[in-house]
Amino acid sequence: MSKEDRAKVLAAGYSAFLDKPISWSDLASKLEECLSLQWLYEEGESEREETEAFALPPKAKLEELARFAKMGSIDNINDWAKQLASESEHYQPLTRALLELSENFDIKGVHSLVNRCLERAES
Repeated sequence: MSKEDRAKVLAAGYSAFLDKPISWSDLASKLEECLSLQWLYEEGESEREETEAFALPPKAKLEELARFAKMGSIDNINDWAKQLASESEHYQPLTRALLELSENFDIKGVHSLVNRCLERAES
């Protein structure tokens, strides 16, 4: 959708819009924003299984990521993920998950993912 079309939509009184195809994360984010919602996520078995499928970088790199997450630094998290992705394609699933979470400003989700990766790295 062009900038002009977006401006027309907002000028017509709409609160938000989503480009097609609509993804769940984009829809959830807009609902949260427009309705002042706070989503509660329960860590389920599927998240644990997903984390187990990730190729993990060295523990020191994960600890660096944990520091960025603790600071809430979305820019550093994005830079870290992009750098890791450039190092090896094996890290792509982890970096895609991180980038999706950070693009949605989901710091809690980043914390959860990082903690699961650190736990796995320590075992």
